[in-house]
Amino acid sequence: MLELAAEVRAELREKGALVDSEVWNRALDADLRRLLAEGKRPEAKARLLRSLSQPVSAG
Repeated sequence: MLELAAEVRAELREKGALVDSEVWNRALDADLRRLLAEGKRPEAKARLLRSLSQPVSAG
């Protein structure tokens, strides 16, 4: 999971996107771990990127 997170973080930095640590913590969830455990890295990466791109709701 760390390798995937580092890859996604680098891609986001290249785009100038900064993601709060709280958003990262929510994105690194059980579903993401399950996808990686099942060998579905492309799906896991897509899920992580989607999760990190969603706006954070106030409140």
